[in-house]
Amino acid sequence: MKITDKLNKETIIFLDGETRSDIIKELLDHLVEINYLETSDELFSSIDSRETESSSDIGRGIAFPHSISKELQELVCILGISKSGIDYDNDIILPCHIILLSLSPINNPDIHRKFISKFRSFMVDSNFKYQLINSQSPEGIGKLLANWEIKQMEEEL
Repeated sequence: MKITDKLNKETIIFLDGETRSDIIKELLDHLVEINYLETSDELFSSIDSRETESSSDIGRGIAFPHSISKELQELVCILGISKSGIDYDNDIILPCHIILLSLSPINNPDIHRKFISKFRSFMVDSNFKYQLINSQSPEGIGKLLANWEIKQMEEEL
């Protein structure tokens, strides 16, 4: 599975929210707008509650909230970029700028782990993170991801 199979100009957005809850709601509402989900209320309650108990903020300005959805037949991911950063978790000092929300189908609840693992490999490069946060459009971010993926495949050969 390639990152660019799931993240494209439709599933990459710039975030306006100022709190973790705002951001999660914004990401889910966007998935409703682009017809990946019919509703977001139940998922929002589930994800927001889980994040309150145990935050998916891994530090370095990145969070990976996730859930399962009975509406989905395959993994759905959405990448949110907060230019100003948000206080995603009170225990983390750095503001969170990169939020990758993944939703797995109920019949394959752990598929998000493989995707997140691949995405995390991109985040090791601080220059790449800087470019991602400072991109001007979802298309620009899509190109960054595609170029990085091509580079990784070439290095594996």
